[in-house]
Amino acid sequence: MLTGLLLAAAAFGSALQITDRRVLLDQAKLLDAEVALAKSNKSYLYFDLSSNRVELRIQGVMLKTWDVADYSQWGRPLPSGSFKLEKKEALRTPKRKNITPAADKNKDEKNGGVDLEVLELKDMPGHFNFEFEKGITMRFKAVPHKLSMRLGNFFNSLGRLLTLPMKTILASLRKSNFTDIQLVLRNEIDAQGLYWAAEDGMSVLVLRK
Repeated sequence: MLTGLLLAAAAFGSALQITDRRVLLDQAKLLDAEVALAKSNKSYLYFDLSSNRVELRIQGVMLKTWDVADYSQWGRPLPSGSFKLEKKEALRTPKRKNITPAADKNKDEKNGGVDLEVLELKDMPGHFNFEFEKGITMRFKAVPHKLSMRLGNFFNSLGRLLTLPMKTILASLRKSNFTDIQLVLRNEIDAQGLYWAAEDGMSVLVLRK
């Protein structure tokens, strides 16, 4: 019995070392991609799924972070790497206002000193998708804190449950692959904030679980 326990512990330790090595290699690869992004002076999203959080960054500096409460995946495993956000989709697609220096300068007079981003968040959807290259889809929703959110999450989960098996069959017939993951954020404000921050064509770095 003792011998079995020692062998199991050794195997577990070896597995942890392999996992740690893989994470380190992925982090090194993403660091190279982030250095290249830093030169563009554009904001980008960093999905650190190993730590259950999403970050909005620019030149390596974190501007905003969102915690991931739950994660599920269907299809081909999501790889670590750099991707382009081809488009974000929602049942209703509000547009961000263009914030100009002049508008920002006069916001105290026009909006009583309230940040324009805060004014816009209430119009952002709480359920939405990010579509990436290579057949990768990220779906987002929030932990429900009221009845309307529970109903929305129920129909969202039902739709995913019905469509993903069909998507799997079609992918098999076409001999193609796809990745469909769902991220649940802590609350609706976080989901709306992430939708607000994301833009079509944006660079996205992903560190897988």
